[in-house]
Order: sequence, then structure tokens, then C-alpha cells
Amino acid sequence: MSLPEEKFDYLISSLQSCRSCLVVTHEFPDGDAVGSLCAMVGILSGRYPALKVQAFIKTPIPETYDFLGAERFIKTDVDFKKFDQIIILDCGNLSRTGIGEQIKGQFLVNFDHHGDNDNFGRLNYVFPEASSTCEILCFLAGKLLKEPFPAEISRPLFTGILTDTGSFRFSCTSHLTHEAVSGLYRSQNAGLDAIIRKIYFEEPYPRMKLLGAVLNGMVFESGICYAEITREIWEETGTDPKNVEGLINYMSGIKNVELAILFQELPGIVKVSLRSHGTVDCQKLARKYNGGGHVQAAGIKIEGQLYAVRNEILKHIKEQLK
Repeated sequence: MSLPEEKFDYLISSLQSCRSCLVVTHEFPDGDAVGSLCAMVGILSGRYPALKVQAFIKTPIPETYDFLGAERFIKTDVDFKKFDQIIILDCGNLSRTGIGEQIKGQFLVNFDHHGDNDNFGRLNYVFPEASSTCEILCFLAGKLLKEPFPAEISRPLFTGILTDTGSFRFSCTSHLTHEAVSGLYRSQNAGLDAIIRKIYFEEPYPRMKLLGAVLNGMVFESGICYAEITREIWEETGTDPKNVEGLINYMSGIKNVELAILFQELPGIVKVSLRSHGTVDCQKLARKYNGGGHVQAAGIKIEGQLYAVRNEILKHIKEQLK
């Protein structure tokens, strides 16, 4: 991964003259979103102690990531116009933040690894070859701070890389990914091994009930495995969207599944998650419905009723796969 020096100079210059900065990531955050947000706050605070830094996420953080302590600096009542600069993480476009219309015209800095990113920022640091936004921030931290990084930076960076690579199983993992992680292991008292346990071996009980409902209701036909989370399932399991992250990976891990799809019934919209092993282009499928993501993982939010949306998307996908 390489970063044009002149672009990096612009970032440093902008931060030196900045008095207040807001760090934002996407709605329904995953490990990379929460990790990059926490790490960016730590990086900025470590390099620019006089800078006022706050963070914002429109929707709740999954309980799985409570150990990162993001609630310390996340604000829910924010006047977006008061910030000199807004750094947006892990978002292919402004709409992913859920506050796109409210921050248009601001000084935006865009850090992302999605290939379909539309370069919406005043400054854009978009590297599709990176496994995660946290991998990119490892590079940034190395430029702005001395190694080894403090635990409050290395822990969230490791979390984002670990989850977006599927524990280094996904094809987005590269030698650069492992180089970044090796640097994090040099951090003192980071407890990176404990993060693996917290993410994968301390699952909340309601989430496991939700997983059971998803697996029990899944349908597998012609290489496509799909399932849905209805309003009734949310109520019966006592869960909400923050409990969903990673559930689709159980479906995509089934033998002979080429495409996994998870439909979530939410107020007024249906959220659709797509996963493949590369034989199906999830990003291309998502674009038809103004969604986005990667070839192997993408998402869609579409207005409508669950069953109508499900039938329409399944029909389109089956036609495309003929």
C-alpha cells in the first residue's frame, strides 16, 4: 500500500489548523467501523492533544464491541456545522453515514477500502487493496505516532482487521495485512489474544437465539442460501440489528453455497446483506438497488415490505445467475 506524500501533507496541514474534529462511521456498525472510529479518535488525540475530538454513529454499537469503550467519546446530540473537519470511516458514500444531507458542504476526509467508494471527501484516502479501514489506519498511525502504539489504538485496529478478514480467512487478507498486525502485537499490554475470545467466545445469549432462528429458517436452492429476520423473530429473541453482524457467515460457510443473503425487516425498510466466495459479484448485485460494498460482501437498504423485497431481489439474482 502506498500513500501519495503530497496528499498526506494536505492531511497533516489540515489537522494542524483544525480546532475541532468529528469522527463518523456507518450505520449498523461492524467491527471495522467501530474499530476504526475508536482508533482514529486515539490517533488524533495522541498526535494533536489540543484538538477537540468527538465521534458519532447514528445507530447503536453491537454489544460484542463494548470492550472497546467507544461510548466514552460518542455523542448523540451533535451540531455537525460546528466542526472544522469531519473524518468519515469505512463508508463508500455519504448516505452510509445516515447523516449525509446534514454534513454536505463540510470539510470531509474520507478513509475507506471499498472499491465502489465515490470519493466524496475533500481529501480521499481510499485503498481497495486493503483488507479493512483499520489496516489503512495502521499505516496512518505509523506516520503520525511512534511505535509501539498504545493499547487504546492497537486494540481497536486489531479488532477491525480481525473481523473484516474473517479471522484472516477471507481473500482480502494479504501480506500487508499480516505486516500491519505484526506491528500491533508489539504494543504493550494490548491483550490482542483476549480480543479473539471476546469476539468469538463470549456471544450474548439473545444473539445465539437469533442465530438459531436464522439457521432454522434458511432456504438453500441452486447455490443460493437465504434467510430472513422478521419483526416476530426480533421480538421472540429479544434482539435488534446490533446483534446481527457476522450471522450471514454461518450461511456462506455451508458447502456448495455460492451466494448467501440475509433479509432484515426494519421499520420502513428492508436491509439486505450479501456474501459470496467470489463466484458471484455482490457489489454488482447491490448497485442495482443503490447499495454497495465489495465483490464478496455487499449490502442494500430498500424501502418496502419484507416479502415483496425478498421476492424481487431473489428473482433478479436468479435471472442474473442463469
